[in-house]
Amino acid sequence: MAVIEVEERVAAALRAQASLRDLSLEDFLQRIALTDTPINPMVALSMAEMDRSIDEVASESPVLPDTFSRDEIYADHD
Repeated sequence: MAVIEVEERVAAALRAQASLRDLSLEDFLQRIALTDTPINPMVALSMAEMDRSIDEVASESPVLPDTFSRDEIYADHD
């Protein structure tokens, strides 16, 4: 078995793509390496895969207040 080093952000992106397809990272990388078809992250995702992707991004988003005042929206305007 070989060890390949990549930046942490690349490793995280690969793990996320594997997870979206319900594959282990190893299986996902094998699929990439052994097929001639490029893997586009937004092509051929099932609804469940798309939902998981959206949930993952949403869980990383900051929590916003329930309401915004006009002053908060236009704070950089006169």
